[in-house]
Amino acid sequence: VEVLRLAKYQRSATNGFSGPSASLNGGVGMSLQLSVGGRASPVITLEAGKDTPLDVVSAINAAKTGVTAKLVNTGDGSANPYQIVLSGPTGVFSLSADYGAGAGSPGITFSANNPNNQSASDAQLKVDGVTYTRSSNAINDVVAGVTFNLKNTTSTQESVDLSRDTTAIKEKLSALVTSYN
Repeated sequence: VEVLRLAKYQRSATNGFSGPSASLNGGVGMSLQLSVGGRASPVITLEAGKDTPLDVVSAINAAKTGVTAKLVNTGDGSANPYQIVLSGPTGVFSLSADYGAGAGSPGITFSANNPNNQSASDAQLKVDGVTYTRSSNAINDVVAGVTFNLKNTTSTQESVDLSRDTTAIKEKLSALVTSYN
């Protein structure tokens, strides 16, 4: 068995905001569209006056799309230390905003070189020379009756010894015989 790659979820962080109640669209209502795994989720509508980072986080979490949001204060000493961090299941998601009649300033933007970002990837496991790719680190369909819980990659092949624990069966049979006698 070789663990070639671990599955990782996507994490995307916005550019910074001055605070949790900073207006992102001049106080005008706006809408958000999440796309998860290439499929568009229902539109998330933010009413007028509800265009703050905190409101965006609440609306995304209430939409229950599988993507979760949190507002973090990076404490980086800049004038804009607050970021919205989106995390999703393994797989790719994206967020777009429609500012309608609003200013769209500062808006919600994602910088590709943000160090808080993480790209999604599938796990890869090699068993008996065959490579398997799965979206999770818990792989239960490669060897019948065995679940591999991947924790780290390996640099060489490792052996896995499987044995059946028959202790519980023996105890139940013994209890049955005792009860019968």
